[in-house]
Amino acid sequence: MHTKNDRGENPENAPEWIAAVGASAGGLDALQQLFSNFPPELTNISVIVAQHLSPRHKSMLVQLLGKYAPLNVVEAKNGTRLEPGTIYITPPDREVTVKDHKICLKKPANPTGPKPSVNVLLDSLAAETPEHTIGIILSGTGTDGAEGVKSLKNRGGFILVQEPQSAKYDGMPNAAIASARADSVLTPNRMGTEILNIISNPKESLIAGIVEIEKSTEVQQVFKVISERIGVDFSNYKSATFGRRLLKRITTLKMSSVAEYLNYLKSTTGEAHEMFKTVLIGVTSFFRDNEAFQNLETQIRSVISGKKSGEPIRIWIPGCSTGEEAYSIAIMLSEILGDRLSRHNIQIFATDIDERAIQAARRGIYSAESLKNTDPHLTEKYFTRTNDRWELDKQIRSLVLFSKHDLTQNPPFVKLDLISCRNLLIYFNAGLQHRILPVFHYALNPNGILLLGKSETVGKFTNLFAPIDKSNRIYRRKEVKTYRDLNFNSFKAPTHSVSAGISLRENQGNPINNLIRETLFKSVRDPFVIVNDQMNLVQIQGDVRLFMTLPSGDFQMNLSQMVNKELRIEVRSLLVRCINTRNRVESGIKSFNLFNRDYYVRITAQPLVESDYPDKLYMVTFENLEIQPFLNARNLPEESSEESEKSHKVAELEHELATVREHIQSYIEEIESSNEELQSLNEELQGTNEELQSVNEELETSNEELQSSNEEVQIAYNELKETNEQLEQKEKVILQNQAAMKALLDNQLQGFILTDHRYQIIRFNQTAEDIFAETSGKKLDQNTSLIDYIDTDQLNTFISDLKRAVNGESVNREQVIRLKNGKMRWYRINLSPAISEDESLRLVSLGMLDITELKESLSNLNKTEKQLSSVFEATTTGICISDQDGIIESVNKVFCSLYGYSKEELVGKPISILVPDAEKDKARSSHDEFISSGSSKSYEQTARRKDGARFDAHISEVLLVHENEQRFKVSSVRDVTERNK
Repeated sequence: MHTKNDRGENPENAPEWIAAVGASAGGLDALQQLFSNFPPELTNISVIVAQHLSPRHKSMLVQLLGKYAPLNVVEAKNGTRLEPGTIYITPPDREVTVKDHKICLKKPANPTGPKPSVNVLLDSLAAETPEHTIGIILSGTGTDGAEGVKSLKNRGGFILVQEPQSAKYDGMPNAAIASARADSVLTPNRMGTEILNIISNPKESLIAGIVEIEKSTEVQQVFKVISERIGVDFSNYKSATFGRRLLKRITTLKMSSVAEYLNYLKSTTGEAHEMFKTVLIGVTSFFRDNEAFQNLETQIRSVISGKKSGEPIRIWIPGCSTGEEAYSIAIMLSEILGDRLSRHNIQIFATDIDERAIQAARRGIYSAESLKNTDPHLTEKYFTRTNDRWELDKQIRSLVLFSKHDLTQNPPFVKLDLISCRNLLIYFNAGLQHRILPVFHYALNPNGILLLGKSETVGKFTNLFAPIDKSNRIYRRKEVKTYRDLNFNSFKAPTHSVSAGISLRENQGNPINNLIRETLFKSVRDPFVIVNDQMNLVQIQGDVRLFMTLPSGDFQMNLSQMVNKELRIEVRSLLVRCINTRNRVESGIKSFNLFNRDYYVRITAQPLVESDYPDKLYMVTFENLEIQPFLNARNLPEESSEESEKSHKVAELEHELATVREHIQSYIEEIESSNEELQSLNEELQGTNEELQSVNEELETSNEELQSSNEEVQIAYNELKETNEQLEQKEKVILQNQAAMKALLDNQLQGFILTDHRYQIIRFNQTAEDIFAETSGKKLDQNTSLIDYIDTDQLNTFISDLKRAVNGESVNREQVIRLKNGKMRWYRINLSPAISEDESLRLVSLGMLDITELKESLSNLNKTEKQLSSVFEATTTGICISDQDGIIESVNKVFCSLYGYSKEELVGKPISILVPDAEKDKARSSHDEFISSGSSKSYEQTARRKDGARFDAHISEVLLVHENEQRFKVSSVRDVTERNK
């Protein structure tokens, strides 16, 4: 199968696959391992190697790798069409890209940074043939290749990265791995086999494969295994989206069905994480879609204008990926607030399910590609450039809090002024979208703003959100009275995965026990929560809204913070006693008021049975009691004595006091235990502090030594740099001189010989060798004396001329030299001195030009001119030659005699001088017409001499055209006055 170019045509003999290999320091060894282990079956693939090299370094990679590679190894040339079975080596100081299966080489646009750029190569292949391209990152320093890996992977390519432990320099491999796009991390000697596995998979139709996956009954089990292993449920993702990613993984593993993959998923520990990485797509950049950000800025200004000083500005960016979107909003806030930034409590929550993306976001280091949409002014203001990477300002980074959070499972952040969720909902199915949008509405403040992606809308929830800017998907929260679509039951604590809830109900033991547990579990009518020993929620069962609520401020999933305030002391006391004793603890009947109504509850805390779950868990049950009707129905005396009422009150107060004392005693025991632990911890910290102080002093000493060494190294480096620059300049001058000398010597018109002051031949050209072979019969050789090749008759003259040239004088002369065959040849001889500024070097350049033919031509021309001149003057007819402008070039004596002028009076004058003034225009017009037409003619007319006398003249006119296309009129004049009488 061949890929198509932009015109839809299949290039002839194009390779089915392309591999792009990026390497830098330590890359030669890795390349040798890679190509020496290339399977011989890999014949329908082209490989392009981009190895970082010095611009002045002459690459030997073609020769070095040619010894190891089973494929043909050549140097890449601009315009070369890719051929299968060939490895192309990028030459130094060139960027390499691929367009229409042709190699394109050009000078790097950026003078700094690695050359050739691996990012540039991978980006071009991502636009060319991504689904049939394999990107390979080998040993090297820096981060080149990391952005290209993202670009290629996001468009369907395959990525192989060298195992960092096997690389001499692990900078490039680690950066590629950190991009979260690597398909496999291998040693170079195993990559050839992996490439063969990739390209030998069945080439099934992508659409047909996705449809087959969607129909497969095993997909739900795949969802379940991934959910159990990593705590992320993909079952509510769009089936086509997940199907494409699952098909990609199945194809990579060379499998034929979902069932086969499911078995592999269950038996392979790390496969769930590999599938997790395959599904996630992190395509983002700073200020993506500038128009949307410009309109968003207007809305944020409106929000800020309604805020008081110190009042928080809360923003949530779910699905933040590597943080570009969150940081763009932080930069926008900084630009809006300026010096007032510190007066506001900025809280930007950026969340994602991908821990690796979050770690990359926290670092705040990005490529130039990520900043392509950013105003250069903002880039200069908020970023610091280091090589080819840009680091974000720490103040902006401090405004954003990154955390792992699953939008589909974990409760939302609340009291928000803005939610920016762009291009995330498009991966969810309709059911999940309908669950998420009401949550966004609940989380936003009144008139809060919701920003979605270009391909997303609020759908049917127009009752919750009003459009502010439809084209840019900016909405404002509407006020509603009820939340019919809002459901928090599916949310779980963010600190634990979904598998926590599953492990409580699933056991691989006796199936009868499982049935009993399941039956008992479903028979529990009272709502309950499961917490760990830190009182953090792990699972919620039933409707607990009467007893718990989401707290304001930072997001909390701690039971003591979420439970009703009137029940808080009781719940905390019960849990402390249950945790300490590991026994079931039950409270008395507690009353609390909610929405002006009294409720009664009995709270029970008990530990769960030990399981494989990593934390110890506890169940807190809330038993809602309908006491009030029972009290009203009691058969009480119609009239109660005052003493009875007081006794009843006292009993209630005593019971409440006893309960409070019990709670206080529990707190005292907790505090005493905590104080002991804190005291012990304080002593340890003091000891650690002393050790750190000692280490700090040692580090300060080492730092001073390093500082001193660094200064010395810097001085030495500056000196070496200056010296190197001088040497480079001198080398440049030498190369220029050598090029000039070679160009002069290679001149084939004349012979050149370069000699030193002792007449030793240093260099000569072919023409000089031919001349001296004819004159002396000897072959010129370097390091021989020029005098040995000179005829004895001319030796004294040559030595004299050479001495004059050595002393700085130029010599030019023409001389006849006898050849060995006896013939005589004319030569123009030039001897030029070449003396260095300090006169330490004295060279002589001897030039010899054969002018024999020129001499003979001049002699023949002179003879011809004399013959023509004799004829011109000897004829009895007057002759006048005029040029195309009517200027007389030449006349003979007879013509001067006829018209009574001297030659000096006519030559250089217009031919109209020979006619009266009244006829001059006619004469000029007649002359121009003749020059234009060129027709010879003869005619008679009356002519006038200088003295005014007239005579009958017979005139013949002939056109003369020279080789240079210049035209002349030749006029012959005879006096025919006597004949006409």
